[in-house]
Amino acid sequence: MLVTRLLCGTKFFLRNVDQSYIPYIRKACKVFGAPRVVCEQIYKIKPIQSIKIGDIKADFIIPKECKRSDSLLVYFHGGAYVMGSPLVYRLFACRLAEMCSIPVLLPSYNLAPEVKFPGQILDAIDTYKFVNKEIQPKHIFVGGDSAGANLTLSSLLAVTSPDKFQTELKLLLNNTSILKTVKDKLDNLPDTKVFRGIIGLSPWVNMAHTDKDMIRKALDSNDPLLPPERYVLVAELYTGIQSHEPTWEKFTHSPFLSPVYASEDQVKRLPDILIHAGTADMLIEDVRELSKLFGAKCNLRVWDNLFHVFMIFPPTLCPSSKESMEGISEFISKLSN
Repeated sequence: MLVTRLLCGTKFFLRNVDQSYIPYIRKACKVFGAPRVVCEQIYKIKPIQSIKIGDIKADFIIPKECKRSDSLLVYFHGGAYVMGSPLVYRLFACRLAEMCSIPVLLPSYNLAPEVKFPGQILDAIDTYKFVNKEIQPKHIFVGGDSAGANLTLSSLLAVTSPDKFQTELKLLLNNTSILKTVKDKLDNLPDTKVFRGIIGLSPWVNMAHTDKDMIRKALDSNDPLLPPERYVLVAELYTGIQSHEPTWEKFTHSPFLSPVYASEDQVKRLPDILIHAGTADMLIEDVRELSKLFGAKCNLRVWDNLFHVFMIFPPTLCPSSKESMEGISEFISKLSN
């Protein structure tokens, strides 16, 4: 009952706001955050480190009993690219670290509309290069929920198909400064073999839908969290273009914005993926399409009647989130050997 009221309240709030409310939503989200000292008392973790990666920061969380110290999970938080932070996701990341017995890096990537595509992908690339140089794990797992899962997939597509990424950006962007920055960022990339697995929790993988599409999906799924009226708005804020502009279709069908449109050749270059979702998730159709795209490389599990990103809720509020966490731990364990 508490979860339902919380989700419905969040959905009502998001449904009735516009871009000008984003700063206030971000502040409100901090209510759900947890200081490092609190996390360190709740979970069996070492003191959380704050690491600087370029112009962003990240929480580095290491469990006291770390069976997979030679591996690392880079986790990108959700929030539709316009909100969310390590503060808000710290408790979940600590639970990941403890239950999966693996160090977790939780980056605070730049948010839209202040920074637009492909800025967040470049933040992710900086993170991978930092991890490869400074932490040097044997295996890197990359995961995220919702928009964080979108960033996971789009950034790994960029790293594993850098030429395609640059070619695509030349078609989408008329900005020589950004293109030069992208070219520089793609120098000295990690060996793609270090990326061992992908974890997508309620992944947002298709930005090409219209408002009408999303309202139909919302009616079909009865998702208590996502407001379909704001789906296109956040995509507009992330891309920096309006849905009525001629370039909208070209933008939103790019695999670096909508990974569900990646080619078979691009997917072959990616590691295995674990996907968790619920049947009440408004994005469930796209999740199934992504699963088909990955084929035998995909481990998909769908929970009946569960909503968008139910996995990030603590088991006391959503018992099935424990099953999801156990599945993540099993996936990491299998691929770490």
